[in-house]
Amino acid sequence: MNSMPKELAVIIIEDSISDAALIEHHIVSQGFAVRSLRVETSAELNKALEQPWDIVISDFRLPQFNAITALEILSRTGKDIPFIIVSQAIGEGVAVELMRAGAVDYIMKSSLKRLGPAVEREVREARVRAAARESARALSENEQRLRAAQEVAKIGSWETDLKTLAVNWSHETYRIFGLNPQSFAATHEAFLSFVHLDDRAAVDQAFRESLQSPERHSIVHRIVATDGSTKFVEERWGIVFDEAGNPQKAFGTCQDITERKKLEIEVVEREMFLQSVIESQINGIVVVSATGEITLANDSAAQILELQRDKVTGRYYQQADYWKQIDLNFQPLPVEVLPLSRALQQGQTVTGFEHGIVFPDGTTKWLSVSAAPIRAAGGTQNGAVASFLEITEVYLQRERNLQQLQRLRLQEHAMNSSASGVIISDARLPDMPVTYVNAAFTKITGFAAHEVIGKNCRFLHRGDNDQEDLRRLREALKRFEGGDFVLRNYDKSGKVFYSSLNIAPVSNEAGAVTHFVAIQTDVTEKMRAEAELESARERMELALTGAQLGLIDTDMVTGETFFNARFAEILGYDQGELIVNKAADLWTHLHADDVDRMQQALADHINGLADRMEQEYRMRHKTGRWVWILARGRIVARAADGTPKRYTGTILDITERKEQSERILELSQRLIAISETERAEISSELHDVLGQSLVLTKLNLLRFLDDKNLRTPENEKLLLEPISETLRKAREISRRLTPSHMKKVGLALAVEDMLQSAATLSRVEIQHDLAALENFFPENWSINCYRILQEAVTNALKHSGASRVVIATRRIDKNLEIEITDNGKGFSDAADAEGIGLALMRERVRGLRGHMFFTSSPQGLTLHVLLPPEQQSPTA
Repeated sequence: MNSMPKELAVIIIEDSISDAALIEHHIVSQGFAVRSLRVETSAELNKALEQPWDIVISDFRLPQFNAITALEILSRTGKDIPFIIVSQAIGEGVAVELMRAGAVDYIMKSSLKRLGPAVEREVREARVRAAARESARALSENEQRLRAAQEVAKIGSWETDLKTLAVNWSHETYRIFGLNPQSFAATHEAFLSFVHLDDRAAVDQAFRESLQSPERHSIVHRIVATDGSTKFVEERWGIVFDEAGNPQKAFGTCQDITERKKLEIEVVEREMFLQSVIESQINGIVVVSATGEITLANDSAAQILELQRDKVTGRYYQQADYWKQIDLNFQPLPVEVLPLSRALQQGQTVTGFEHGIVFPDGTTKWLSVSAAPIRAAGGTQNGAVASFLEITEVYLQRERNLQQLQRLRLQEHAMNSSASGVIISDARLPDMPVTYVNAAFTKITGFAAHEVIGKNCRFLHRGDNDQEDLRRLREALKRFEGGDFVLRNYDKSGKVFYSSLNIAPVSNEAGAVTHFVAIQTDVTEKMRAEAELESARERMELALTGAQLGLIDTDMVTGETFFNARFAEILGYDQGELIVNKAADLWTHLHADDVDRMQQALADHINGLADRMEQEYRMRHKTGRWVWILARGRIVARAADGTPKRYTGTILDITERKEQSERILELSQRLIAISETERAEISSELHDVLGQSLVLTKLNLLRFLDDKNLRTPENEKLLLEPISETLRKAREISRRLTPSHMKKVGLALAVEDMLQSAATLSRVEIQHDLAALENFFPENWSINCYRILQEAVTNALKHSGASRVVIATRRIDKNLEIEITDNGKGFSDAADAEGIGLALMRERVRGLRGHMFFTSSPQGLTLHVLLPPEQQSPTA
C-alpha cells in the first residue's frame, strides 16, 4: 500500500487548456487527488509561487513564456519543487541545458504514460530531501543542546578511532583541560601528558585493559590544566568491537568533578575527624537508627557497658535482657524517659540526664547521658546519638570537653559560613605560619587549604612588595600588634585582587601573643570602581581643558561652589587666588548691565521655562577689563518637591569672537560708506556731465529743427559731437559699474578694455601683461579679480600722482600672482596704508582665499596679490 499522501498541488505551465487537462488526467490516474493551477506568463508564475506546491509541470515553449525562464523564477524562490518538462521533441542540447537549469525529467507529450510514475517518484524524492533537511536541522539543534548541557554539567565527550588513532574531543572537554581546539591536536599521548604524574600509569593501564572487555569502564584521576591548576575528572568509556572481536573505537565522557571531589575529601576528612574525636573520647558514644538499633558505638561505650564492641552494635537500646535502666532512686526507668527515646520520639536534645544501669551480676554504673536527634539535610530525623560517662570519675571533665567542643563547632561553622576569609597564624613559630583558613579564603584566593597551611601569607604578594600598607603590616607584626590594611594580592591563577585585612592578636592567659587572626575581605570591585571614577574625572578634566571650558558646580541649598582652574584662568586668576565661598560671590564680578538679564535667565530655567540656562554676559577680569563669557548650565538635581539642589555648568571666553563681530560690523559700515560715495560720484557724473550735455544737445536740436538755415554740415557736426561724447561717457560709467561684456570676451580682454579707457581718461601710461588671467577663474569669480585690478588702478591714478603704471600677471605653482607697480609718491603715513580703497581690496582678496601685501617708498608703490586656483564659493 502506498503511504504517500494522495493530495497533490500542481502548477501546470501550459497555454493549451486541453493539454493541461490531459496532463492532469495522467496524474490523477496515478492515484493522486490533484489541486492544479494553469499559468501562461512569468507574472502568473511569480504570483502562484507565493503558495506551497508539490510539483511544477511545464511545456517547453509558450507564446509569452518558456521553461528556462520558469526554471530561473523557481530557482530564485529557493524552494525545492520538482520541475518536469512535458513538450514535443526538443534537441539534445536544449534538454541538457534544461537539466542543468534544474529540471528533473523531460517527457514527450506523445509518452504521457510516463508522467504519473515520474510525478510520484519526484514528489517522493522531494519529500525525502525535505525530511533530510529537517533531520539535519534537528541534528544541529540537538548538537547545540548537547553542547549547552555539557557546559552546564561540566561533562565533555570524546571518541578515539583505534585504527587511525584519530581523537575527537567535544568543546567542553577542551574547556575542562583549558585548551584551545585550534591550537591543540588531541591524541591519546597528548591526553596522558595532562594526567597528573601520580595517576598517569593507572589511567594508561585502565585504558589498555578496557580494550579486552566490552563492559563500560570508569576511572577518577587528576589532570594538570594549562593554567597549572589541578582538577579531578571522572572518565567513563566503552569500546566498540567488530564481529571478529577486534576493538574499533573508544567513546566516552570526561566530567570535571573537582568541586565534588573537594567536597568528598572534606566530608571524609570531617568523618575521620569526627571518628577520631569519637574514638578519642573517654565517654561512651552510641548512634542509633530511627528504629532504635545501635549502629555505632565507640570503645568507651563498650567498656562502660561491659560488652564486646560487636555485641553493642546491632542491639536495640530499649532491650532490658542484659541491663536494666534505673533512675537516681533505683526505680525502674520507663523507656520513654530515656534520653535516646526523647531524642528519637520527640526530637528533643537531652543533655546531662543522670541514671544508672544494672548489669546481670548486680553491679551498677551511674551515667550522665546526653542524646540528640540526627537529622538529614532536608530536616528529616533519621536517628539519634547518645554520649554517656561515669559520673563519679569524669563528669566534670566531660562537661568541660563538651562545652569546648560545642564552642569549637560553632566557631568553625561561623567561620566557614562567613563571606570573608579567615586566616589564623601561629605567632609562636618562626615566620608565623598559617594554621587555619576557612572556605571563603580558598574561594577568594583559589588556593586549597592544604596549599596554604604551614606557609606565611606573603606568597599572595608574588614579590609585589612595593606597597605602603604591606610595610605597615610587617611593622605591626614585629610589634605583635594588629590593624587594618589594604593589600594588592595575586590569586592562584595570577589574577590581581585587592583585600581589606583586619588583623588582631590573640593572647594566652599570661598575656603573651600566641596567634594572629585575620579577617580578609575582597575589595577588588570597590577599588576598581574608585579607579574608574578617578579615570572618569580625569577624562572630564581633559575634555574641559581641550575645549577651553571653565567648570562650575554649585550646591543650591548651601551655596557652596566648586570651579576648576580654567574657570579662574578666564578671569585672570590662579585657582587658589579666586575666592568664591558662595555662589553669590560670583555676582560681584558681573557687569551691572548684565545682572538682571542673568538672574532672569537662571530663574526661567529653575522654573521650567527653559530646559537649560544659556547666556552671554561680561565679567570683570583681574586686570580690570571686561571679558565676554558664554555660560551654559542646568539644574542636575532637584528635591522631591522640585526645589533645585545642584547646578552644574560651563563658561567659555568669547571675548575674541565678540571683538571680531564688532570689527566685521565696522567693516560693513565702511563698505556701506564706500558704496554711498560711489553712488554720489556716479550721481554727480550723471548730473554734471551727462545732464548738461543732454540739455545742451536738446537746445541745439531745437534750434536746428526751428531754423532751416542752420542745417549746414558744419552745424550737423557740432550737433552730433556732443551726442557722441555723451554716449561715450555713458559707456564709461556703465563699464565702471560692471563690465557686462566680460562674459563674451573673458577676464583678460575686459581688464585690457578697462585699462585702455583709464589710460585715455587720465593720460597716464599703463603697461600690462594679462596672459595669465586667461581661464584661471570660474566665471563667477572673474568679477572679483576685475574689481581688485580696477580698484588698484583707480587708487594709483587718483592718489599717487604716477605717470606710469605697470601691471604684470604670472602663474606660480598653479597660483596666480598679480603685481601692480606705479612711479608715484607711495604712502606718506599709516593712514594712507589703511584707506578705504585698500581695505576694500584686502577684503576681496580674502574672499578669494588669497594674500595681499605691498611695498611703498617715495619713488612709488608695488602691490602684490597671490590667488589660489580653486575657489569654493564667491565672497565679495
